[in-house]
Amino acid sequence: MHSPGLLKLYMDPGKCIPGLRDSETQQQALLTAFIVMMPTILLSGFIFPVHNMPVPVQYASTLIPLRWYLEILRGVIMKGTGIEAITTPVLFLTLLAIAFITLATARFRKTLS
Repeated sequence: MHSPGLLKLYMDPGKCIPGLRDSETQQQALLTAFIVMMPTILLSGFIFPVHNMPVPVQYASTLIPLRWYLEILRGVIMKGTGIEAITTPVLFLTLLAIAFITLATARFRKTLS
């Protein structure tokens, strides 16, 4: 249970850095974060079940890390499932973490040079 949580904590800054890097003021950064976080929460399955969403939106929600983290939490805490039931969400969360951190590192290096 701890490793998916640490993976999510490792990935969240990587998700935010590319969008916030171009902000010149704190207000721009806060508005950018709000614009990113609202659809993330709405499409993650936290408020509305993913299977009740239209099919294109379901496919788009696969790119939202919170969706996979919530599936892991629901599986472990509410259902008491084992590791074999949460391998797909952990795999997707790992791939998204690698992608977001790689993107953040590449964009951050461009600002340093």
